[in-house]
Amino acid sequence: MGEKIRRILKNSGCDFVVINRESSLKYLTNAGFATETAYLISDNKKKVLFVTVLDGSYKTVETKKYKSISDIKKWIKENMRGVAGFDVGTYDGYLTVKKILAGQKKKDIRHEVDSLSAVKTEEEIKKIKKATKVTKNAIDFGMSNFKKNMTEKNLASMIKSYITSKNMDYSFCTAQGDKNSAIPHHLPDSTKIKRIVVVDVGATCDGYSSDISRTFLINPTKEMKKVYKIVEDAQKKSIDAVEQGVTAKAVDKAGRDHILSNNYEFIHSTGHGVGLIDHGHPKISPRSAETLKQRMVFTIEPGIYLPNKFGVRIEDVFVVRKNKAQML
Repeated sequence: MGEKIRRILKNSGCDFVVINRESSLKYLTNAGFATETAYLISDNKKKVLFVTVLDGSYKTVETKKYKSISDIKKWIKENMRGVAGFDVGTYDGYLTVKKILAGQKKKDIRHEVDSLSAVKTEEEIKKIKKATKVTKNAIDFGMSNFKKNMTEKNLASMIKSYITSKNMDYSFCTAQGDKNSAIPHHLPDSTKIKRIVVVDVGATCDGYSSDISRTFLINPTKEMKKVYKIVEDAQKKSIDAVEQGVTAKAVDKAGRDHILSNNYEFIHSTGHGVGLIDHGHPKISPRSAETLKQRMVFTIEPGIYLPNKFGVRIEDVFVVRKNKAQML
């Protein structure tokens, strides 16, 4: 934790940090929190985690109990000096930290924390890989038990049950059949699946999430087969574009251009970082200014969606190695 804090302070130009965002707390302390009522406060020397009287203590960092935010404010006044960097996850969290740091110079350091956490350790990559394996197996389990006219909810339920049977949690699990497959954020309902289904699933291992999408052609039309091949080829082109030092924008462009050249639209980004949060850095999009570094982990998920007809998306998780993308 000490090295991570030092790098955040150096990159942000701050003298100490106040961390309240749940994923950042997990990243910096390796401890899980049920609510965003914990505050990690640290400079280069002192590191203290403030928790409510309802919480336990944590082995990875010195823990102090607080009854009101005035306790935290008093401790900061007595122990910290200079510009405070803060990282919060909600607007309520921001309002609380604003009170804690009232009268002090402060700076939002969410970007610095996200940029640092975008490059994973090998241990983090192992956790994401383990989550990815279970996610893929869960999807295979669901489809191997698929029956004619099964509902979206039934399919999603089977996939979820497989994940929990492996002592893992899931951060999301959707199944989108037929016309609903053209709605990327559609939640499973009682729609019976007849021709095509898109499933989007993410199991978690020690808080680290995977994110896999598959499109299954059950009784497809010629157009469904055609679109599937275009999306499949677009993903391959983006995968081939990945290597250390390449821009995220270039990876997006490689697959996007293929879809556009076939006279279809591509309405979302090509991918996003995964880890302790489902949609993190790097952003693989046309507007991204990020350059890919070794051990960055992200999805590549091109898709084509034809309203009131069907949609196709194929998504896998990759880690950047020196000269290529390695699929997890």
